[in-house]
Amino acid sequence: MLRFGFGGRPTACLEYTFTAPPVDFDKKQYAWDFGDGTTSTQPDSVKHTYPRPGDYVVTLRITTDCFCRETKSMVRIFGPPTPGTIAADQTICAGDSAAVLTSATPAGEGTGQFNYQWQSSIDNTTWADISGATAETYAPGVLSVTTYFRRLVTSGFCAPRTPSASVKITVTPKVVAGTIAADQALCAGATPAPLTSTTAPTGGTGTFTYQWESSVDNTTFTAIGGATSAGYAPGPLTVTTYYRLRTTSGSCAPVLSNVVTITVTPAVVAGTIAADQALCAGTTPAPLTSVTPATGGTGTVAYQWETSLDNATFTAIAGATGPTFAPGALAVTTYFRRQAISGACANVPSNVVTITVTPALTAGTIAADQAVCAGSPVAPLTNSAAPMGGTSTFAYQWESSVDNVTFTAIAGATTAEYAPGPLTVTTYFRRQVSSGTCANVPSNVVTITVTPALTAGTIAANQTLCAGTAPALLTSTVAAAGGNGTITYQWESSSDNTTFTAIGGATGPTYLPGPLTATTYFRRRATSGPCGPVVSNVVTITVTPALVAGTIGTDQALCAGATPALLTSTAGASGGTGTFTYQWESSVDNTNFTAVAGATEATFAPGPLTVTTYFRRQVSSGPCSNLPSNVVTITVLPTLTAGTIAADQDICAGTAPNPLTSTGPAGGGTGTFAYQWESSLDNVSFAAIGGATGETFAPGALTATTYFRRRVSSGTGTCSTSISNVVTVRVSPVVTPTVTLTTPPTLCPGTPLTFAAATTNAGPAPTFRWFVNNIPVASGPTFTSSTLVTGDQVRVEVTATAGLCSTGPATATVTVTRTPTPTPTLAIAAQTGPPVCPGEPLTFSATSVTNAGPNPMYQWLVDGTAVAGATGPVFTSSTLRDGQIVTLRLSTVNSCGQTVTAVSNAVAVRVQPPVKISAGPDKQIFLGSSVVLEGTADGTYPVTWTPATGLTFPGNDPLRPVAAPTVTTTYRLSAGAGGCAAFDEVTVTVLPPIRIPNAFTPNGDGRDDTWQIENIEQFPNTTVTVFNRWGNKIFSAENYSRANEWRGDINGQPAPVGTYYYVVVTKGPLGKSYSGSITVLY
Repeated sequence: MLRFGFGGRPTACLEYTFTAPPVDFDKKQYAWDFGDGTTSTQPDSVKHTYPRPGDYVVTLRITTDCFCRETKSMVRIFGPPTPGTIAADQTICAGDSAAVLTSATPAGEGTGQFNYQWQSSIDNTTWADISGATAETYAPGVLSVTTYFRRLVTSGFCAPRTPSASVKITVTPKVVAGTIAADQALCAGATPAPLTSTTAPTGGTGTFTYQWESSVDNTTFTAIGGATSAGYAPGPLTVTTYYRLRTTSGSCAPVLSNVVTITVTPAVVAGTIAADQALCAGTTPAPLTSVTPATGGTGTVAYQWETSLDNATFTAIAGATGPTFAPGALAVTTYFRRQAISGACANVPSNVVTITVTPALTAGTIAADQAVCAGSPVAPLTNSAAPMGGTSTFAYQWESSVDNVTFTAIAGATTAEYAPGPLTVTTYFRRQVSSGTCANVPSNVVTITVTPALTAGTIAANQTLCAGTAPALLTSTVAAAGGNGTITYQWESSSDNTTFTAIGGATGPTYLPGPLTATTYFRRRATSGPCGPVVSNVVTITVTPALVAGTIGTDQALCAGATPALLTSTAGASGGTGTFTYQWESSVDNTNFTAVAGATEATFAPGPLTVTTYFRRQVSSGPCSNLPSNVVTITVLPTLTAGTIAADQDICAGTAPNPLTSTGPAGGGTGTFAYQWESSLDNVSFAAIGGATGETFAPGALTATTYFRRRVSSGTGTCSTSISNVVTVRVSPVVTPTVTLTTPPTLCPGTPLTFAAATTNAGPAPTFRWFVNNIPVASGPTFTSSTLVTGDQVRVEVTATAGLCSTGPATATVTVTRTPTPTPTLAIAAQTGPPVCPGEPLTFSATSVTNAGPNPMYQWLVDGTAVAGATGPVFTSSTLRDGQIVTLRLSTVNSCGQTVTAVSNAVAVRVQPPVKISAGPDKQIFLGSSVVLEGTADGTYPVTWTPATGLTFPGNDPLRPVAAPTVTTTYRLSAGAGGCAAFDEVTVTVLPPIRIPNAFTPNGDGRDDTWQIENIEQFPNTTVTVFNRWGNKIFSAENYSRANEWRGDINGQPAPVGTYYYVVVTKGPLGKSYSGSITVLY
């Protein structure tokens, strides 16, 4: 055998192409042995694919008619490379450069020569090649979103490229500091409102650490110990201080918020005022003066005088804004103080000046009017309302009059109350009151009306009656007289002639009593006006006691023809004369009674009876009529019948028959029945069943045929028992059916599976019920379904042929196993951060995908409608509307070749509409006062007012600040940012308050010759009216101004020196009414 060589080269992954040497002989035969157990007879260019990498010994034998040659050679086959591993996961801030990704474990196997390609992905699912990234390591550079990287390795012919495990570089957003609020102005020593985070920080890891810093020059800031929350509450301040918030998140550099300024001004000192005074009611006090002016604050101090009636609750006095104040006439003790206001400092009150006013004297009231009979005592006249005012110490003098015109002082009647003696004529009384130097004041008048004396008259007549009889009419033998001439009557009755009770409705001069049962006494009471009552003589009506029949006994029940027991007197008769006569009566209908001849004793013995009979006893005594006793019933019982029972039954051994029922009720007897059920195994000898004493009976489980009957009892004696018909319960033996199922083969989902039930002991016509997971699905001996899935429980239940006694249904269960076809799943998420504005792009990404198969197809949907061209794992749109629902649908083919679809979770589109705000209506205020601005917004987003001067935010409501500017100011309310931003403006007009002088001198000397009201020109259409001390109008003007000021005249003549009273009414938003006094001097 000759030897020779052969050639070859790799031509594909695990593939080697062999070439044989040329042989110029006929009938050549080639025999290849590739060393892996496979052979070939192909002559040349033989391609062979090896099952795995390795070294193989290849043998070629060539045979001709002339020779046989064989050669062997070792061939090395290279397989796919191993990708190695890369490192490492990182976390960086947006905009920072990631560290170089290194080769932690080098690629291996393959040919030993490797080509690399780095790829990136934002979802770790969809990958893209990175241009130029073909080295063993890779430097990603600057990143703005979280990105995944992997490395693909190729070696030789083996494909596909094998990826490494991915590395995740987590990119956290840049930290944005947010904003804090708010600038404040306050007095030295005051505590500022807490500083709040009006816009939360964003970015970073989402977890933030805070550090508040302060500065007194807005240049050098120092960290505040312990101030590490999102908000900060400074303590009291004595100098202007600046604050800012330093925010840190993760590895990102700290960022600083805006600066909040808290401006501190010196504390306000209120100064002092003078002086306390004591006045009479209606007198005008001396002007209140400024002993010491207010100081501190901004240096400019405004004043507001206040008044109080209790030295606790003070009210601002309109127009009283100077350092001094002249009060008008006072009627009650009044307290005054002066508030000092400067800048942002809280109002500071001065000392309180007290003007003590003696109250006006009021007489009080006395009581009460009375009507009395001549010579009768008069109730004391009382102090129903005490006098008030004056010095609070009062002197009294009672006066009387017989005509209510001329009153005369009553000697010695000088106390608050007065008791007149008996009177014979109508008299009027009043009380004079004095206090200190105040003039006497009379009270109301009390009238004592006097009428003539009243006599009662007489009534008749005494009577004697039986109990229950009505007396004759009681008459008026002498009428009542006197009083006011109009007399009212009231009849009264008594059972003991001592205690009398008014008779309802008996108000005439005569009275007819109803039937009486006891001796009764009557009298008549007369009343006229204030006189009376007086009572008449007493009439006696004597009543004999009522007759009581007594009772007899007792009811009986007996059989027809029996003799009843003796009827007895269970309670004797009473009442009447005490002597009684009896008569027994009988009835067959308890309605029509007939006297029983000779039955006149207290007891009675009836003879034998055949029908139910009723007996009673009549009683009489003296003149009183007969009175019947109770009725005794002797019931004669009808013949007793047992009724019928049902029904015959066929049952299986060991089961309980249906309850035995009463198909025909028992009858006769007393109508009340006692039952006893009896049983027998031979229908001859019956035994009572313990406890079976109802009208029906439910037997327990039986094992042999049994007979039942019902015994009925009612009453006593020979007619008391009867027996029903017999019911037969036939019992058959029990068999046990069985059923089996064969476990189905494992097939792909959707392939039909057929189940057949094999039964024993079920009879010729059993019934079948098929269940899937305990839900009934079919009947019959077989069941076929193509919808079953892995884990489904198929159960068959077989019930034996009807009529066959069995132990119950038999069941068999098998579990279905299908060829596994994992269901794909996917989840999506929207870009992080706040909602976008209309028209801005919004991006959604697939965050996880499982079981996607080799060729997944994506389709994005908006409100269930496919978006044209949106077929990748990322979807961006700038036309989405708020509230729309975005989902991602995945379609693929599973291992059984079936098309499956999965839909992701639904994500709602959040598009922030443009903000809608209103600064509210324009406002007007007086200088030194404030007003609430009425801002509104269609959401709860942050808003900003500019300028902040004069604004405070009580209640922490950013839309309704309190504005207290010192000059007319336009405020702007703004919110939102970018395309969502909006603003509105409101103007607060500041007007100086009017100042009304309380005196002027119209003497023509060129100084204070007219009553000039300062700042009144700010209020067009103002009405000014002046009255004299008697309330007469002496001056009036519309549109009051310098052109028509009052010049101190009355109808063209100079007004006398004195005090006058004014009413000033301004119009417009700040319109109000002012009143007070004005003094004219010369």
